[in-house]
Order: sequence, then structure tokens, then C-alpha cells
Amino acid sequence: MVTATLHEVMRLAAGLPTDEKEVLIEALKRQRAEQWRKEVARDARKAIKDLRAGKLKPEKAEHLVARLREEWARDDA
Repeated sequence: MVTATLHEVMRLAAGLPTDEKEVLIEALKRQRAEQWRKEVARDARKAIKDLRAGKLKPEKAEHLVARLREEWARDDA
């Protein structure tokens, strides 16, 4: 596999025709979306495993939402 620095990739991408830049952008978006889906699936499998192992406790959704809102409020402060 050939490796390149971000600077090299940006330089090469800048030299592409506009239509090829669009193809590259869409390909990168699809690749990132697939990577994100795999990460979410991995995290979900781990959460289910931890729940079944008793490492997590079931909690009502409204409690989780309230905690998330508190954390977001602290992050925004």
C-alpha cells in the first residue's frame, strides 16, 4: 500500500478536473459513512455484551436524555 501525507493528497486533488474532484469527494463521503456505520455497530455489540454481562444497568430513556442534556449544557458552558 502506498502512503502519502495529507499535504501530498491535497496537492494531487487540487490538480484534478472539477468533475473528478466531485467523484473523489463523494467517494470519501461514502467511505466515511461506512466507517461510521462499522464503529456504531461495534459500539452497539460491545454495549449489548456489557449489558448481558451485568456491567451495565438498564435505565429509562428519559433519565438518559436528561443526563445527556446536562452533559451538553456543561460542554456549552
